[in-house]
This record gives sequence, structure tokens and C-alpha cells, in this order.
Amino acid sequence: MLLSASTRLHPQAIATVITENEAAVEDYQAGKKEALNFLGGQVMKHTRGRAEPKVVRTMLEERMRK
Repeated sequence: MLLSASTRLHPQAIATVITENEAAVEDYQAGKKEALNFLGGQVMKHTRGRAEPKVVRTMLEERMRK
């Protein structure tokens, strides 16, 4: 069962992936869009594939804009 947008995605998974992969975050911020795919994959790994990929992508983009 996938976690949908209406279900709360564990924010710690996003925070953990961003913290553990600072180089990929810097790559994304430098314009390398493929880094977002890598980070999304890491979040999916942390949630054991139960997160909705589009929601993960949106949350990552929002978090990295801060």
C-alpha cells in the first residue's frame, strides 16, 4: 500500500536522506536535476517503497528550496 498525499509521509525519511546525501543536494541546487531522482530513490528505500513517488519528489523539492 502506497502512502498517498493525504497520508502523512514520515518527514524523518526526507530529513535523513537530505542530511546523509549533502553532495546530491548540492548537485541538485547547482542544476543537476538527476540528483533529485537519486534522492527520491533513497527516500523510497527508507520507506520500503511505500511512499508515493510524486509526493516524495514534491516534498524533496520544497525542502531543498529552503
